[in-house]
Amino acid sequence: MDVPHGARRRSVLSVPATDTAMMARGLVSGADTVFFDLEDSVPDGLKDRARANAIEMAPAKPPGTSLGMRINAWSTRWCYRDLVEVFEAVGDHFDYVVVPKADSPADVTGVAGLLGQIEQATGLAGRTLIEPIIESGAGLLAVRDIIASSPRVFSVVFAPEGLDFAADMHFLDGVDMDYLNATAIAPLAAARAAGVSLVDGPYVALYDLDGLRRTASARFRMGFDGKWAIHPGQIPVLNECFTPPAALVSKAERTIAAFADAAGAGRGATVVEETMVDVASDRVARVTLGRSARVTDAADPVPSGQRGSQP
Repeated sequence: MDVPHGARRRSVLSVPATDTAMMARGLVSGADTVFFDLEDSVPDGLKDRARANAIEMAPAKPPGTSLGMRINAWSTRWCYRDLVEVFEAVGDHFDYVVVPKADSPADVTGVAGLLGQIEQATGLAGRTLIEPIIESGAGLLAVRDIIASSPRVFSVVFAPEGLDFAADMHFLDGVDMDYLNATAIAPLAAARAAGVSLVDGPYVALYDLDGLRRTASARFRMGFDGKWAIHPGQIPVLNECFTPPAALVSKAERTIAAFADAAGAGRGATVVEETMVDVASDRVARVTLGRSARVTDAADPVPSGQRGSQP
């Protein structure tokens, strides 16, 4: 089964599970990964319909496409049925589960435990992966423990401008963007320490592509690996913004080559384009090349077989 672990996550398309036509278009949208949303975009009275739609549409996933499902929060009355009904029926077509409002490790371990039982009962190969969303002050304080709570966690979502997070933190409209960006440091550090990806939430102004580009570019520079799309028109912008520019990659290659030459000559530093280059510069350049390799390797954009090899 194709899985998102280690694959491109520049654009992550959220598709409401209330509309099968939208779900079908989402699967062929060109997003790096797609997930069916059973949570916020689905009214309470349509939860059963959304599950039925997910069961109907999951088998339409094209080869090489990474597919997830955002369930309802572990604390709600819908969560267990999201998992049992959908994954018992078509779990082999889903690669990961998005767990919203993850406030503590228990939100992840609960979902992981239930997934494990479903996999045993249905004979699903390997393990379905988990992507928690940090949407509260409690979740932000516990983010490192949340990520470490299960080997199924391969990515985490945190939106500095997220509405649920703003409500929980009592942020008001107009709060300074520098302050909001500072809230991302803990999730970013936790993600890097655990070796998982960090994805930003949606940009809600659907047709403001210039604003989307500014925000996505800022997140890329901060170290985010990608961002949610809530309209197919946002996908090309996100794919561009989260792909390291050719000029940046070229400079990284020159930096690495120059430092290698300097080290070979017994020097600990050199100069590239009037800038001192040392071992720290070499590390930064190698990170840039690593990010580039993850998003430009067209030979295997969504590695297969890893789902079954998760620890």
